[in-house]
Order: sequence, then structure tokens, then C-alpha cells
Amino acid sequence: MKIGMFLQDQTLCVQSMNKTFYEILSYANQNKLDLLVFPEHAYCPEDEKLDDLAFLSYDDGCDYETIADIYLNYAKIAGCPIIFSRCDKYDFIYAIYVSPFNGEIKWYGKHIATYNSSFDLSDYEECMEYIFSPIEYKGYKIGITVCYDVTKPLFSRSYGDVDILLNLTGGHVDYKKWSIYQRARALENRCNHLCTMAYFNRQLRNKSYVFGFDGFGKKLNYTIINNNKYTGNDLKNGLYVFDIDKKHRDFIKFKINKAEEDEFLNTKPSINKNISVEFSPEEIVGLLNHKNKIYEDIYILSLEDENIIIIDLPEYKIEDPINVEKLMYHEKLNEYKNKKYLILNRWNELDLDYYSKRLSTILKARAAENFCIVMLVSPQKNECIQVGLNKNVQIVQCKNGTYGLDLKRASGPESFWKNNYNIGIKAKWRNKYKLLISRLLY
Repeated sequence: MKIGMFLQDQTLCVQSMNKTFYEILSYANQNKLDLLVFPEHAYCPEDEKLDDLAFLSYDDGCDYETIADIYLNYAKIAGCPIIFSRCDKYDFIYAIYVSPFNGEIKWYGKHIATYNSSFDLSDYEECMEYIFSPIEYKGYKIGITVCYDVTKPLFSRSYGDVDILLNLTGGHVDYKKWSIYQRARALENRCNHLCTMAYFNRQLRNKSYVFGFDGFGKKLNYTIINNNKYTGNDLKNGLYVFDIDKKHRDFIKFKINKAEEDEFLNTKPSINKNISVEFSPEEIVGLLNHKNKIYEDIYILSLEDENIIIIDLPEYKIEDPINVEKLMYHEKLNEYKNKKYLILNRWNELDLDYYSKRLSTILKARAAENFCIVMLVSPQKNECIQVGLNKNVQIVQCKNGTYGLDLKRASGPESFWKNNYNIGIKAKWRNKYKLLISRLLY
């Protein structure tokens, strides 16, 4: 399957953006692409009209069919289905798939980092079945997430057994952070994972990128069909084409010889500026005793006014996000206050090649997506990971056999699910996220 990922430049004048937009549709048609994917908040020539239309049913009506017809016309010009993402008049951010061949329409609604979320749907529990039903096209099953939804693993995992996951992001992201999330989603879902975005602000320091990983975590090859001289993954208005010819079944069993090392494997360790407590790996393992146990695989250590929750996920258990989330959000933890979270990953024997090509990325992602400490303990290698407030990964340096931990940066779900208008999060959405956990467990 030939998938085109458009890295759109929205900093140009309207005339230039309109011209480029139709050129991209033409390129898609001429090169017989199977699917054309636009970023979150993508621009199109009917942008102003779409600004005034309602995607969902509100008190003043619904313009769903009008919106779908606009994209269907673009898909006909492209000669293939397209996936487009933007917000409606009430700031509901959607991604819509439209096919010019059979008129099929599928949509996904953004959940987090937004002001009007899919979580706000009154019938969300019923809508989950539709939102997370994959697109079925040319023998492939395809799932979609929008931007920051990729940072919570269950949005991707909720699609079940898929061949391709697509993430549509706004742009100007930290390369390392976004790459770790994309690669982790490919590895844990054992599928191809592609991402595109846009340039929308000339003043922002970070670039925008296209990412592509297969189910072994290997970077996918691409061609830029409108600029064959450039090779980087950050070309403004580049149309990146990935030829996906491996189905999901190829990735079920991880094959070391088909994987490649974590790009950030050799991140330099550093000592925390603010140290709340110090532990050696042996001391952490020693806390896994009957006295401290509050539930299967959950332990607690009370220190003054803080409770350190230790989630024990030995060996491969840490690779399945459902295992992680069911414990991080377990009801047994509700009675404790001032919780700080540490995920412990213990191995009796760790294959260092496996660590470098798969586990290393998973560990970093678990720390970032849960805003917690992750500690790897094995005879071959120990490692401790924390993240900053912006979720950038830090490898904590071991000094005199211990790790100095900053517990302020380990407050887990409590730090995320709170009312924060600036980043678009509501505390009440936590219960809706827990519905996803229940759905996947049962």
C-alpha cells in the first residue's frame, strides 16, 4: 500500500497554500497513491467555510454531511481516499477518512489536549465501539490517533489487531520525545506506525517531521515524490510516500535481526538537581515484600507525607500497556494520598541486544506517558528513567550505587488528569479513560 504523508507548510500566503494543496492532490493521483494523509489542523481551500460548520450534533444542528462532501471532492481529485483533520466551529477536533470509490466515511475524535473532547460525548461508552473500529481498506486494518492522543497508549491499543496506525499531529514538536512515542506505539502494537504534521509558526524553534516505523521498530524507507533531492524527514510541503508491504502478522514475533537500535540508546545520564530520596536497585527490589504489598503487583512505601507506589512489572509484562494502565489506575490506590509512582522492570536474565532494539524505547515511553519513574533491574544492566515537566526523557545517573530520585516529577495520573485550560485537559476525563482500560480488560 502506497501511503502519502503530507508535511504541510501553513506559514505561506493563502494563494500559495491553495496552489500547493491542489498540486499535492495531483501528485497523489499521478503517482497512484492508495491513501493520502494530512496533518492535524490541516489547511484546505475551503478552510473558512469549514470554520463555520459543526461536525457533531449541537443545539444549532449538524453539518456532518456538508463537511464530508467537501473532503469527498478532494478525494476524487486525488484519486484515492484521504484522511483529513481539523476542528469544527465548536473546537471539536476530528480526523475523517473519506473514500471516492465507495463513499465510505470513518471518523475519529481527539481525546486530550483539546477543549471539546470525544470524552465529552454523553454517549461516549457506546461511541467507543465506532471510534475505535479500524478502517478496512485493501486488506489492511488502519487506526487513527490525533496528536497528543499518541502519548496515551490505550488510544492506539483500543483498535485491537491492526496493520497500520496513523498519527496526525499539529507540528513543531521535540524530535526525541515524539520519536519515542511513535516507535513505542509501533513496537507494542506490532504494526506499522506513521505520523505527519505541519509547519504553522515561523517563530517556533522546533521543526515538524514525518515519522515511520515498522512493527520491529525499524525506521521505514520513504520517497519524497515532489522533491527527490531532499532526504530529511522535515521538508516543508514534502509529500512523503511509504510503500507498506508487510502485514501485521509479520510482526507478531519480534525478530532481532529485523530491528535496529534505539536511536537514543546512548543518552548521557545526569544527576537530578532536586533529590527527594535515594535508592539502590537492590533496595527497591527489597521493598517487594508482604508487608508493603497492597494488591497483586502493587506495593507501597510511605515516606513522611508521601506514598511511593511501586508497580512491579517483571520482564515482558511491561511491554503490554494494558498491564501497566490497569495497575496505575487500580481502585486499590484511591485511598492513598500524595502518591508518587515507580514502575519496576526486573529481569533474571536480560538479552542486551533485545534491550537495545526494543526494551529501551518501551521503558522511556512508559516513564513519559505515565509521568513516573521507571527502573530496570537485571544482572546485565540497571537503568533509571525520569521525565521533565515537558515529558523529555532523562536517564538518571547512578552515584555510589544509588539513584537520586525527584519525586515531584513522579506524580503519575494525578498530575495529568486535572483541569488545565492551557493544554486542554479536564479532571473528569480520567473516568472516561478508565472506561478504555475496562474495555480492553474485559
